[in-house]
Amino acid sequence: MTILFLCRERDLQREPLGYVRALRKLGIQIEFADDDCALNENIERILERSAERPALIIQPETDLPLLPQGLDKIDVPTACFHFDPYAYLHRRIRWAMLFDYAVLFHPGFEDAFRRAGHPNPVTLPHAVDAEFFASPAAERLLDVGWVGRSGSWHYITRRRVLKNLAANFRMNDWSRFHSYEDVAQVYCNSKVVVNVGRDDYPGDVSLRFAEAMAAGAVFLTLLPSEIT
Repeated sequence: MTILFLCRERDLQREPLGYVRALRKLGIQIEFADDDCALNENIERILERSAERPALIIQPETDLPLLPQGLDKIDVPTACFHFDPYAYLHRRIRWAMLFDYAVLFHPGFEDAFRRAGHPNPVTLPHAVDAEFFASPAAERLLDVGWVGRSGSWHYITRRRVLKNLAANFRMNDWSRFHSYEDVAQVYCNSKVVVNVGRDDYPGDVSLRFAEAMAAGAVFLTLLPSEIT
């Protein structure tokens, strides 16, 4: 069985990379677009390069996902991932109409897709590949760990909370960029991983809750929360 991911393999990280690793463990052949493939390449030309016709085509949410021409006419089931459907929802709904399945990684958005006419919205919880977090520290030196974005107007509450925590507890440098390897190291060294959602979607727990639990840390989030 073959699954085609509509992206370049080098663009995979975090959650999409975890799905690829998990599918490969099941014996599924994973294929990607060539590095020089145009973002709007015709889907049949992409399929011509495959060793076998895929059973499923997935567009993961990456920085440079492909949106090939002819997706709406292909005879292969297609699915698109929406890790943050609360952001630019109206645009996401329009993109999703080209795919047979819209996979939503936050609860409560299926109705919006159905009202717009999409036949198959599917809610799927966030997940991580636990092997990324398989080396917890012998002694957790950080009281609180946090990694993520904090620079825009969406994160005023987040910055305020993190500054207060850093003034009172041992924390990592939450203001700098972290690679995914850095994320795993921070959370494996943390006793508690804290979460503060966006100001325009405060119930968001994102992928952080799965990363925290995979690292063996306590996960602490503000209420109200989409975790039930």
